[in-house]
Parts: sequence; C-alpha cells; structure tokens
Amino acid sequence: TGGDKGPAINAVTAEWDGTNWSTTNDHPAARNGASGAGSQTALVSAGGSPHPTATTFYYDGSSWSNQSANLGTARYENTNSSCGTQTAALLVGGAGSPNAPKDEVEEWNGTAWSEQNDISAAARQIATSGIQTLALAYGGETAAPAVLATSLSYDGTNWSTSPALGTARRGHGGLGSGATSTAALASSGHNGSANVANTEEFAAGSSALATAKTID
Repeated sequence: TGGDKGPAINAVTAEWDGTNWSTTNDHPAARNGASGAGSQTALVSAGGSPHPTATTFYYDGSSWSNQSANLGTARYENTNSSCGTQTAALLVGGAGSPNAPKDEVEEWNGTAWSEQNDISAAARQIATSGIQTLALAYGGETAAPAVLATSLSYDGTNWSTSPALGTARRGHGGLGSGATSTAALASSGHNGSANVANTEEFAAGSSALATAKTID
C-alpha cells in the first residue's frame, strides 16, 4: 500500500494472488513508510509520511476504514517494523520529525495503542517477525547514522539480545515463520553505503543468523 514513486507519495493498494498483482481501493490518504500487520483480508496499518503521522486504518480485503485510535507516537520509516494480526499488532521504532529514530514500542489490541518497554537503541527501518507476544526485531539505522546488525527478542513485556545479523542492514524485508519469532528471514536492504542482496535465516538456538543464499 502506498509508497514513494518519486517525487510523489501515492495511495495505491495492490493485492498479490500468488501469480499476479491487482489494484483495489486506494488507501484513504497517500502514505510512505507506514506499518502493516495482519493478512490480505484483515490488516491494520499505522503511521507513515508525509510528516510523521499517528493515524490507524483497517483493511478488510476490499476497503479501508479509519480507526478512531491513533498511535501514541507519530512515526514513519516503519514499513517492516510491525508484526502480528489486525487485532494484536506490535510496532517497533521508526522515525519522527525531523527524521529522528524512535525507540518507542507500541501494541495494538484492536481498539487502542499502548506504550510498551522501549528497545535499547532508537532506530528506524527495523524489520520484525513473529506475533505481539513473541517477536524478533533486527537491523535498522540509528541517528549517527549507523546501520545495525542487532537482533532483539520480545516476550510480550521485555526485550533481550539475540544473535546478530551477519550483515548490518536497514530497509530490509523481514519475514516470520508461522506464529513465532524462532524462524525469521532478513532479505536485501542497505548497509549504509550500498544495497545488499544476501538473505539470512534465523533459527532459535543458533549462534548467529546464517547467510542462506544470495538474491540476484
């Protein structure tokens, strides 16, 4: 949904059916760097730019609706920074104005957002995998700016350090396996000076995220 097609931000929504992409009803407002959690037919989306926003929207597989409850902290650059379901989502980090990384973490219960324990270092363009009560957050970029290889596990209350990425990256894809944070994927991204193409897999109990393959 949405995105930056340079120089304009758009509101286009597209669905993938396993073979092709098709457009559906536009998002109510053009957005770039907004989060999304859930499924193709039951999605919650929050934040984004222009200007860090705090608005929350639902998608039902056809149409978007504005939810009355906003994020506690307006943010963007958190496209891959949320995980979970439409009624139990987790949002980690992101950026505020003027482009300052955030350390705030919020949970969505289907009605309202609530502030949770912060991550150890403010960062934007983090990837997340898992569910609201068992998640993994990895990579991202600090204000320095420094691109991170850090990996953090979340148990629904507290954050703890997990094995680091082999390649520090931001703006990368993050995928979780099923409803856990124990089998995650980090693909592509940017290391601060160049795009990276490698993919890394995480398995619970491993000593490090291992490079699985290189994407052409």
